[in-house]
Amino acid sequence: TDDAATHDEGGYDEAREQLAAAVAAADRLAALHPEASGRARDLAVRTALGATANRLVRQLLAEGLLLAVAGALLGVGIAAVGVRALLALDPTSLPPLAPVRLDPVVLAFTIVLAVVTTLVIGVVPAIRAERRDVVTTLREGSPQATAGAARHRLRGLLVVVEVTLAVVLVVGAALMGRTLGALGRVPLGFAPDRVLTLRLSLPATRYPTPERVTDAYRRALDEIRDLPGVTAAGLVRALPLATTIGDWGVDVEGYEEPPGRNAKGDWQIVSDGAFEAMSVRVLAGRTFTAADAAGAQPVLLVNETMARAYWPDGRAVGGRVRVGSDAARPWAVVVGIVGDERHNGVTAAPKEKFYAPYGQWSTLTAGNVVRSAFLVLRTSGDPRALVAPVREAVRRVDPNLPVASVRTMREVVAAALATPRLTGVLLG
Repeated sequence: TDDAATHDEGGYDEAREQLAAAVAAADRLAALHPEASGRARDLAVRTALGATANRLVRQLLAEGLLLAVAGALLGVGIAAVGVRALLALDPTSLPPLAPVRLDPVVLAFTIVLAVVTTLVIGVVPAIRAERRDVVTTLREGSPQATAGAARHRLRGLLVVVEVTLAVVLVVGAALMGRTLGALGRVPLGFAPDRVLTLRLSLPATRYPTPERVTDAYRRALDEIRDLPGVTAAGLVRALPLATTIGDWGVDVEGYEEPPGRNAKGDWQIVSDGAFEAMSVRVLAGRTFTAADAAGAQPVLLVNETMARAYWPDGRAVGGRVRVGSDAARPWAVVVGIVGDERHNGVTAAPKEKFYAPYGQWSTLTAGNVVRSAFLVLRTSGDPRALVAPVREAVRRVDPNLPVASVRTMREVVAAALATPRLTGVLLG
């Protein structure tokens, strides 16, 4: 009080105005920092003590940039660990032509984003601070004051947005988890457990005729069936969930084709023992036997979808089908109906499908020969334990015959579900 008495009234008013201006400038500068509202009074004191505006701006931007760069580096580290975890989790589901890796362009974008984020976080509140009242800012910044109405509205809006995004993510992850669970329970039409598969391709130079092809596969099956631990073995042209299958036009005796729709069915070639190896359900009639060879009565099997589509009440056994529309081709008698199986995908609906004996395919199609096929064998134990014995059995038939795509049927099913499962894991 004694010191104040020595000052004249004009000098006191001038000092008060300078302090108010310093506080106002400090309030605007404080808005450049994410924690500006809590530091406004601290910056006001610094300004009153002589700190220039440029110096305070440099300090706040340096602090913000340091935090942003640290966050960007932490994000890059998490990304590096995440890539390794992703590859270890399920590498088969990743596209081979676009490997997952840390890309230099992405890293540069991350650095730029860190800098831009720092500037945006500083500039936007600074513009807002220009329109605020200095006294209101000081009141909100004091220890005894509560947050202003504007700050309450902003916080409430942020909370609403954050909760909304969180709910959307949780609901999406829950729905994806439910979808993946449902995919795991989709009936495949076969039993993949304890089944080993491998692919054989007979060169046309050494196997030029259908008889030579059929004989080679017959000898390979005989060798494999004699192996200890093999309970059933057969041959299929296209392996379900591993290769795609297309349709072939057919003539169904007694079926009147509606306008614009021709009878057709996905065509599959199998040998005797294939349905037993895959544990396919037989709904009516029988499966193929070794007697269904070239020169015998041509026969076919159809799935239940094809039976319902082309025969009244699905009673296809005993009906006749001709592969293609060539009248010179022979009619084949349907000797059995089997259950639908998923072939082109777990989610793809089963279509009309017919099965022809491997030994009769050339007869049914007037000389067509299929030299590439999959061997499927059901085992009493671990199917992987039979890989070496099966390779040796194939060598006894033809030492130069390559064995490819050796996988268990459980691995084939897992690969078919790899993409949706990976999507679910990433979303989770």
